[in-house]
Amino acid sequence: LARKFEASMPPKIIIKKKTKKTKRRSKIKPEKIEASTKKARRATKKSGRAAKEKPVTQNKEAKRGKNKVQDLIVVDASTLPRVNESQTAAALKEEFQARGMKGYSRLSKESLVRKLGENTILMSGTIAYKTLQKIKKIMVDEDPVRRAQKEKMIREKQKAEIQRQEGERYREECRRKEVQQRQIEIQDQRSLHSVNLPNIHKCLLARAEALNFMGVPRLFHSHCSVKSIMCSQREEISFSCEACDFDICKACVYFSKLKPAEKRAKETEIRDRKRRQKIAAKQELQNRMEKRRKKIRRIEDEKKKVSKEIREYSNMIKNPPKAPNRDKTKPLEFVVWFSDGYGNDGWHSYDGPPKKYFDSSFSSKSDTNKRALYKFYKENPWGLNVEEMLEQDIICKFDHGLHYLQVTPDDSSTYTVGVVPAAAFKHLDNVDNSDDELSEEGSSPGIW
Repeated sequence: LARKFEASMPPKIIIKKKTKKTKRRSKIKPEKIEASTKKARRATKKSGRAAKEKPVTQNKEAKRGKNKVQDLIVVDASTLPRVNESQTAAALKEEFQARGMKGYSRLSKESLVRKLGENTILMSGTIAYKTLQKIKKIMVDEDPVRRAQKEKMIREKQKAEIQRQEGERYREECRRKEVQQRQIEIQDQRSLHSVNLPNIHKCLLARAEALNFMGVPRLFHSHCSVKSIMCSQREEISFSCEACDFDICKACVYFSKLKPAEKRAKETEIRDRKRRQKIAAKQELQNRMEKRRKKIRRIEDEKKKVSKEIREYSNMIKNPPKAPNRDKTKPLEFVVWFSDGYGNDGWHSYDGPPKKYFDSSFSSKSDTNKRALYKFYKENPWGLNVEEMLEQDIICKFDHGLHYLQVTPDDSSTYTVGVVPAAAFKHLDNVDNSDDELSEEGSSPGIW
């Protein structure tokens, strides 16, 4: 602003003492002064317009230095590596990381090349990129927090290695002591080897029940070494040789004493018995599978039958009217009752058998049985559908043409629905004889 102000002012005229040399210089004409003033004003206006139109740029020296740096970095595009199908999938994925692209983990090699663009510059293969990655790694390693973590990790690994070596030395020492103890034990028990059975073993044998193995009876740590056709691997060991670590059971001792003809007969008998047992086991498995298939088919048929029947029941069966079917004081000929509670299982609280509640009454057995089925399968306390209820173990009874249904799912109460004559309902055990009116759904107050 100071420079602009000075430029807008007329030029200063300094009049010095006239001398012979300055006489001609001091003679400035007024026309020249006015012309110079106009020229300065035009220059000021022009510089103001240029400042509004063009942003402030760097000075000439900075521009000159920048141009010099750009001139030093010369890249020949023909020498740079390119993306092509000859590269591995790992190299292509590394190029995705170098470019900052995502969503490449599940792509095939052809898709990777197509996404990157064939014959484009392979940034991850350039020397500059690799140099930059090394510099980043050096910066990470020189980070004091990272270096402290790395040193701590190294110390922990060294400590774990020292502990492992100490544990290995301790276990080796224990094994060495056990071997020495075992050798001493064998020397002390050598006198017990007095049984000679050359057709079984070349060394003298000892009774297995008289020997010890590391202070424990040998019977607990030994298995038969002969494994003849009569050996079942569950027979008790009879004789042992500690020097050879040899054991033989009673069945193998008996088999070794037989004559060749007797051995062949015994082998044939045992093979026939094992074959018969195998056939019987296979037949039993087939019978069990067939029984299971029949049960599944029966359950499926029951599901279809019960589901169809319940769907076709009238609205009167599904929602009996309050009068006369819901009237407890004046029941019709047959009554539907229900109960729900835990038995004496030792886990839940038990105050005796659950109470039996009145549900509805009907004049015919058919309608009463239909209502009992609907009450049991559709209005159960757990909200299970017909298929889920049929998968449970249901106790079904049909006495004198009247239904009795009971089920106890896992970790649940016992739910029962039954049909009895109206005259017999009041005489059932633990009947709720209160005069409380039933709700529209048919549940007694406070049952669930």
